[in-house]
This record gives sequence, structure tokens and C-alpha cells, in this order.
Amino acid sequence: QRSCDLFYFQDYVCNSEVARQWRARLRVIPFSNVAYVAARLLARFKTLAFRHLIPPEEMSWFGLAAERAIHKYRGHLAISADFAHTADKLVARMTRGRPFVCLHVRDSTYLRRTQPRADYSYHDYRDWLADSLLPAIRELTDRGYCLVRMGAAVDGAFPLAGENILDYALSEHRSDEMDLYLASRCAFWLGAASGLADVSMAFRRPQLFVNFVSPLIPGEPRITVFEHSLWIFKKYWSRARGRLMTFREILDTGAGGLYRSEEFSAAGIELIDNSPQEIRDATLEMLGRLNGTWKESAEDCALQGRFWSLWGEAARQHAAQARVLIGARFLSANPELLN
Repeated sequence: QRSCDLFYFQDYVCNSEVARQWRARLRVIPFSNVAYVAARLLARFKTLAFRHLIPPEEMSWFGLAAERAIHKYRGHLAISADFAHTADKLVARMTRGRPFVCLHVRDSTYLRRTQPRADYSYHDYRDWLADSLLPAIRELTDRGYCLVRMGAAVDGAFPLAGENILDYALSEHRSDEMDLYLASRCAFWLGAASGLADVSMAFRRPQLFVNFVSPLIPGEPRITVFEHSLWIFKKYWSRARGRLMTFREILDTGAGGLYRSEEFSAAGIELIDNSPQEIRDATLEMLGRLNGTWKESAEDCALQGRFWSLWGEAARQHAAQARVLIGARFLSANPELLN
């Protein structure tokens, strides 16, 4: 059938350069409010929605279409030759030619500054402190890497300074196009699974995600998307049990599907951030896997298999295709979570 696909930007555009490049490739209509209302009206009628709307689960960044596209195609975003020529020289001077890691810590500053009328406090539980990264950063700098702190709006200067630590978020060189450049050239991405990380994913860069909140949302395929990547999670402390919840308990109780702060509070659950040691261990594992020196033990393989067998109960078809790895030391140090 012949068709004309139309797209629109919903809500706030976070990166103008990404938006410009998508406008050059897709038919993006200008009146997003009108498009949103039209889409909502179509969605009320199943027959019309089926014929005229791309399902949200196909379009979302963790959806099935995204998963297929990431593995089948090259990225569609690009860095212009002119900009790359200038940025190459600038970054080489700032890093003194060393490889660099993009670092991103999630806090609520960006949303407060860019969308002050909206209340996003309902998911402040996703935030965490940059101080927990310090041991990992020291390991990286000792091994000849530079750290580039990313972000368009941040809560003050980075807590660690040094010639191998670039607080790009507060520098005069920060721009939307430079965000793309750095995300496309980094050795790997270290930090939160939040919006800015999508840019590094679009350029197929390896990612180490720490403090991810829930790996066990039933039917959720996002964890299988990120090839050559490593994840570790926040832990769920149950006030009623007086201990950490196991992955099976998170799955069986539906706690993995909680989304709002008040939902966690009502369920008597407190989220525990990854410790500095956990983040350091995951960083060293990431380096070892990228440079080919990581030695995986039989125990590591067994623990990885136990995790995926549990997660497969929530989304068996996706667990069978899983490409992301869970931090080996995170699993071996917390075997009770796999009971």
C-alpha cells in the first residue's frame, strides 16, 4: 500500500541538532499540539488507530523497531565534516590525544531549568550523586583516559578536578552539536540511562549504565537493546521484610513496574544507589571487556545465566535475544538477589 508517514515532536526538544537532522530525514510536521490531539482522537477508535498510527511500543527508544534497527542498520545521525575538523583539533588539545570516556550523572537540575512549569519530582528516585563515581574515575585516569562530564544543565561543578577531568558541561565549548560529537567519539559512555545516553546509543558506542532502576518490568524489552554494554542496578530495600528484595520478589510483586515516587513509598520500598565500589568494579570490567583482557569464570557465566532465567519469566522472547551483560562483580557480590 502507498502511504505517507508523518512525524511530530512531542513536548520539549532536548537537542536542536538532533531535531535538525531528523527534520532533514523525516516528514516532521510543525504543529505538534495539533498532531498530538489528532493522534489521541485516532487512538480512541481501534480500527483507525490500527490503520493510521504506529504503535507506541514500536516507536519508543526501547521498542521492538528500535531494537531491530540498532542491530540491522548503521546510525542515521552524523557529524558534519566541517564541524568534525574543528572539533577534532579542540578535543585533541583538551585531552592531549588521550582516549576519553563520556560521563553523565542524572540529577533533577536539567528538568527544573528547561521545563520549570512541569513537576518531574515523581521520578527523582532516579537521581544519584556524582561522588560515587570518584573511585572509578581514578581508575580510568590512572589508565590514561580523560573523563568528559556531559550535561546541558548541571548542579554545580564536578566534585573532582584534574588535568584529565574535563567539566565540559560548564565549559564555553558546550553545544548541542558538540554533544553529538563527543558521544560519537567516546571510548564508552558511563553513567545514567537517561535522555542524553540515547545519543551515544545512536552512534553505537559501548555503554556502562549504573544505578539503573528496574531491570524487571514485565514485557519490557529495553534491556536487550544495548549490545557491547554493561549494566548494574539500584537495589530494592523492603521495609516490611527488613532486607533487600530478590530479583524474583521484584518480579513477582510487580515492584519492577513501579514508576512514581509515591508508588515506591506506598509499597514500602526504598531504592539503594550503587556503591562507589560497585561502580568501580563495573568500570574495570568494562575496560577489560573492551580491550580483550577480561577473563570470565565459570561462576560468572552461571550467575549471568541465573539472572537471565529469572528475567525470562517476565519477557521470555526478549531474554532469549539478550545482548547486554549484567556486571559480573555486581552479581557475584550480591548472590542473594538471585535466590
